[in-house]
Amino acid sequence: MKNRKWMFVLLMSLFVIQLSVPAYMIGNREMTLRYGKQFKFKAEPIDPFDAFRGRYVEVNIRNEGIDVAEGEKYMTGDRVFVLLETDAQGFALMKSISKERPKGTDYFETRIYYGSFKEDGVMDKAYVRIPFSRYYMEESLAPKAEEEYNRSIREQNKEVYVTVRVRNGSTVLEGLFIEGVRVEEYLKKY
Repeated sequence: MKNRKWMFVLLMSLFVIQLSVPAYMIGNREMTLRYGKQFKFKAEPIDPFDAFRGRYVEVNIRNEGIDVAEGEKYMTGDRVFVLLETDAQGFALMKSISKERPKGTDYFETRIYYGSFKEDGVMDKAYVRIPFSRYYMEESLAPKAEEEYNRSIREQNKEVYVTVRVRNGSTVLEGLFIEGVRVEEYLKKY
């Protein structure tokens, strides 16, 4: 009888753990969407549609590299916090990186993808992995949206950007815009 009681407690504990992990992930995403600060990132063209990816548009965020402060030492693969600012046109700037979690500023957590190095082997510019490159949308619209996204940037030189919510280092890609119009509305309109 005692073993059954412990088995039941153990089974219930596993059940609670299995539910709590996805609940935390969903809750964190929803809290970021609701309370996170919004940033606009300029988008760039990408390779043509990949039929195997389905239900999302692959977005390439402009990544011009981040200057590394004098005296700071970073290597490819290092975990970093990217500090964000907004430029005069309202677009996000990846201003600097830090090994320590910043306080009182907006940032996201990522890793250094690669860097450019000075002759002495010290990294002077860091290129980071962008943790928000997939815009999920209705499956039937995604291929048309990706096609229009690429055409708008490559052939028509239209302004294309995404809005991303940032909160406590977490990011959620919120919207994809072509000429200031959300892509879902743009497809209906044109």
